[in-house]
This record gives sequence, structure tokens and C-alpha cells, in this order.
Amino acid sequence: MPSIVILGANGFLGKALVGSLDASISVKAVARNISSATKPKNNVAWFEADLTIPGSLSSIIQKDDIVINLVYIPSESTKINLQIIDNIVNSCTYNKAARLVHCSTVGVVGATKVNQVTEDTTCIPISNYEKNKEILEQYLKNISSPKLDIGILRPTTIIGRGGQNLLKLANALKFGNQFVNYMRACLFSYRPMHLVPVNDVADAIKHLAFLPSNLNKNIYIISADDDPINNFHSVEKILISSLGLKPRFFPVVPFPFWILSFLLRLMGRSAFNMKRTYSHKKIRSINYKRKDSLVSAIQKFSEGL
Repeated sequence: MPSIVILGANGFLGKALVGSLDASISVKAVARNISSATKPKNNVAWFEADLTIPGSLSSIIQKDDIVINLVYIPSESTKINLQIIDNIVNSCTYNKAARLVHCSTVGVVGATKVNQVTEDTTCIPISNYEKNKEILEQYLKNISSPKLDIGILRPTTIIGRGGQNLLKLANALKFGNQFVNYMRACLFSYRPMHLVPVNDVADAIKHLAFLPSNLNKNIYIISADDDPINNFHSVEKILISSLGLKPRFFPVVPFPFWILSFLLRLMGRSAFNMKRTYSHKKIRSINYKRKDSLVSAIQKFSEGL
């Protein structure tokens, strides 16, 4: 019976994906090191594998399996990360896997000045992370793999219980200087946060994995930028409440957006356009619908601290 093979299964997104799969689905969860805290499930078999080693997946991936790649090692070079994706593709091809869904990031668009980013927006990556992620996408788009169906998912900033995003802000609110926190709130004001619940990303991966039609190397963005609370002011307010902190006494006086945009440009950051949004119309066109809310995801994040 074909299985879902999840590479990077013990990471934040991997754990959410493993936990969300129906008990009737056979799952092979692959990690470099299996955590002792991993929760056992009857339909999940865990495997340890070093994906930098060619052939490390040869005994794991089988005919008609659907492979989900969540692996990226920020501390490693472009060459190592390319070697990993090459090993994955070779194992999929050799063992006749049916499909490979690769999780990338919207960060690949980099410093584009486009207000509404789509899958067709030209990428202008700036940071090494953005450049490396874009290189991996190009590798997958350019390889010849007629019998391996490939799709690429680009999430925005993923949040939820156990995640690292929002952790710096939460710690600043809990332990930081109140004046600094106030000035940050004034500077960031209604800056877009581009957050997306981890459960929605897991659902998007499953949607692509089980889509009846071929993915044909298509790219899909998953975002929640249409949610009206997806801005710093609203997110901070929910965090303060969820963390059980006292509301701010003085009202926030928003600084003009151009000040933050100028500072971000000065720092060499790519997300300097305060009007930027990431469109998920394309994935909605193949009948995907988000189910989770940002409020719920932020609250779950807070509960996990």
C-alpha cells in the first residue's frame, strides 16, 4: 500500500502534518534524529536518515509513495542543500514514487516592489536564505523527471503551538523594557505580518499530496494575508491578552509607514514594501480552503510557551 513519506517529520511543520493525517493513511516519518518526545501513532512508522548521504532513502521510499519534503538546513551551504534535494529526487525516481511536494517559502521573491505577490512574480532574493530557497526551486523546476509529479508550496510566516515565529515578540512583551515595546508598537503599527496558521499549511500540503490531477511543477502560495488582523498592531494586542499581560496604558501613536520602510531598506531587508500582500488565489482555484484562524493560531502559540 502506498504511503505518505514525510521528510523532516520532527520539525515544527512536520509534527503538525504527521498529527493531522487520518489514521487510515500509512505514514513514513523521516528525521535525522528521532526525538524521544515523539508521540507514537499506529499508522506512523518512524525512520532515521541522513539525507546528505546518497541512497539514505532507498529502503524507505517505495513505488507510488507520495513524498513531502520539509527539509532545509540553514546552517549548511547551498551545495549541501542542493545535494539533499538531489538525493531526494534520485530516490523518488529510482523507487518510482508517484509525487514529490516540496515546501519552500514566499521569501524567494525577495526585494520585489510588486504590491500583490503571486506565483508568477519575478524573484529578487537578497539574503542567503532567500537565494538558497530560490535555487532549490529552480533545481526542481529544471530537472527532467517525466514519471515523478512535482509540486512546490510557498507558505508565508508559519505560526502555531511550538513554533519559533512570534517568540521574540512574546519574550519582549513578557520580559522586555516597556518603553522599548511601546516605541516598537508605534514604529511597526499596522505593518503587515504575513502570518499563516500551521494547520492551514499542513492542510495545503495534504491537498497537493492527494490532488487527483498532476501538479506539473506548479508553485502554490499559502497565506492568510486577507485576514484583517494580519498586522502588527492586532497581533501584538492578541498576544498581550493571550499571555495574560496587562493592556498598554498609553494608546499607540502610529509612525508613518515610510519611516519603517526606510529603516528596513537601510538594514538590507527585502520586506520593505508595507503594501505587499501574498495572494493565495491559485491554490484556492484547485478547491483548497483555509480552516484555521489567526486568532486561534496565536492563542495556541501562547499556550505552548
